[in-house]
Amino acid sequence: EVADIIKKFPTLANKARFVFIPGPADPPSNMVLPQGPIPKMFTANLRKHVKHATFTSNPCRIRYFTKEILFFRGNMVDKLA
Repeated sequence: EVADIIKKFPTLANKARFVFIPGPADPPSNMVLPQGPIPKMFTANLRKHVKHATFTSNPCRIRYFTKEILFFRGNMVDKLA
């Protein structure tokens, strides 16, 4: 599990920022976009061990200094075919 790996590195778990974007296999996987964040009942253990964890929608936009970056998890080739 991701939480078990991250908590082995206390500095990383307490200071790094993690952004979790749901993919096609994550709950609820209804394949409708936009996909909401992963429900808290599935992320409770990770939230407990990772201080700066953010759970976003798919797709999501993240501002990095003056730039805005769009993230999308999915397979566009399957959708186009």
